[in-house]
Amino acid sequence: MPTTRRTSGTFNFENEVVFANTSTRITSTDLTTSDPIIRVNNNQNLTANGAGLEIWDQSANSVVASLLYTETSNTSTWSFTGTNGVTIDFGNANVSIGGNTSYANLEVTDTLTAANVDING
Repeated sequence: MPTTRRTSGTFNFENEVVFANTSTRITSTDLTTSDPIIRVNNNQNLTANGAGLEIWDQSANSVVASLLYTETSNTSTWSFTGTNGVTIDFGNANVSIGGNTSYANLEVTDTLTAANVDING
């Protein structure tokens, strides 16, 4: 007769967990997967803070960069934030930026169309 073991509470693992298919591995420093999609916020409502990835710096004891998706009733937004002059490459994306926006360094390699442009520097 098979034995079923039930438990509740916390499971404690050593520094590395390898799953049966070996395409996913969790260590004390890395999450490695061959899956083409990593799902975050599964079965949860999207909060005002959004969902995405954050990079934590232990020495600064804070988040130093993030890639977050937020959604309101009419809009959805990807935000890329970071410290120390983060550069964002939108590739061939169409980018619409409203309001008063300033850039420390802006490189345009194709056509820039804008109303009321004020270029200083």
